[in-house]
Amino acid sequence: MRNKLFLLLATAFCLLPLSAFAQDVTSNELVKIGEAGAKLEGYMPCEVADPACNASKLQKVSIASFSIQKYEVTLGQVKACFDAGTCKNEKLKAYMDNVLKNNKYSLNAPLMMEREYAESYCANNGMRLPKPEEWLYAAMGAKIQSYPWGNEKTEGEYAAHPYEYESYPADIGSFAKDYSASGIYDMAGNVSEWVDGERMGVFEEGTKCGNPYTWPAMGNIDAVKIYERFGIGYGAQEDPVGVRCAKDN
Repeated sequence: MRNKLFLLLATAFCLLPLSAFAQDVTSNELVKIGEAGAKLEGYMPCEVADPACNASKLQKVSIASFSIQKYEVTLGQVKACFDAGTCKNEKLKAYMDNVLKNNKYSLNAPLMMEREYAESYCANNGMRLPKPEEWLYAAMGAKIQSYPWGNEKTEGEYAAHPYEYESYPADIGSFAKDYSASGIYDMAGNVSEWVDGERMGVFEEGTKCGNPYTWPAMGNIDAVKIYERFGIGYGAQEDPVGVRCAKDN
């Protein structure tokens, strides 16, 4: 009987979703990329929404060391920020309260927000939006590759697709293989993210870094490499997407 009980408990434990073991939803965990004062050799992605973007168009750039969030900013993090009095943007609070009221997200899912809200959240926490070349380095590293994990096409095995979650984002860290060499999760899937669009040649009220499982659809993943995603769906500041903040080392 004791062995049967142990087996049942062990089975139940194994069936728990991966998201149940994800990071503390109130944490702004950062990954340090490069030592303070060091320079990294990375790549500047193509111009905004360049339909002819390919690896040959990437330009090498020197990047100052930086830190970037390991996961996208979650609803739980934003709520904790307001509960602690650290966040001050009343419009963001009203938006967050409405999301909580309508129960659209779990606390451990990324909160999609307007650019203004993303900038405000990062600034209130002593951070900023990542520059395009920083985002790309965190996702791709110092060598050109198609996806954070390498060049292997996955057709949905490695990264979260929102349509599998009733069109709402999956919890952060739900796909353990969506993980870059820098130790950053969810850069291939789940939600698009804001980056500092002023470095991209065309500002257009902000630039988004698109992830292939949100746009285009999953079937086109082989046409959307990690360095091609900048500016996908860009242009409307009111169109909410996710964010992960960064800071100088």
